[in-house]
Amino acid sequence: MGGATEPAVSREGKLLVLEHGVTLPARCVICNKPHSGEPVKMKFIRFGKGGVVDRMVQDALRSGYTGPVTAYVHLCDFHRARKMWVLLICAAVILTGVVGGICTSPKNPNLVSGMFVFFLVSAFLGSWFFMMVLIYNIYLSPTRFEDRVVYLKGAGKAFLDGLGQPKS
Repeated sequence: MGGATEPAVSREGKLLVLEHGVTLPARCVICNKPHSGEPVKMKFIRFGKGGVVDRMVQDALRSGYTGPVTAYVHLCDFHRARKMWVLLICAAVILTGVVGGICTSPKNPNLVSGMFVFFLVSAFLGSWFFMMVLIYNIYLSPTRFEDRVVYLKGAGKAFLDGLGQPKS
């Protein structure tokens, strides 16, 4: 059997550097407070400009990106609940937009009121933001990928300081 090493976590300046499959130290990655519960599985993917074909061509040319990087991140109670609060606020905006749109819908189809448009636009924007919060990681964002390693911004200074000196 080979001498497989554990995936590493380190820092490079203000960036958190994670290898695929790593479990971060048992502190909140944002504020460095004690964690609560199981670590959260986060997947980091490079979203390039252009469509799928453009991304495939860029990946083939660079050949440094070999797929998403998954890490297991600990969060404190506050940061664990924060995403749920954002989703609840988005749901409230969607509900307000739909109910307001129904209540202000014009009886005459040729006449569209400003309030009706306002409520429909707010419902649309609330839906869009809701989906973005579900899809994207709201805490850590990748700046670059190297093979199965991701460089992230968004980790708290105290957490990064706890990892030791940055790589030079």
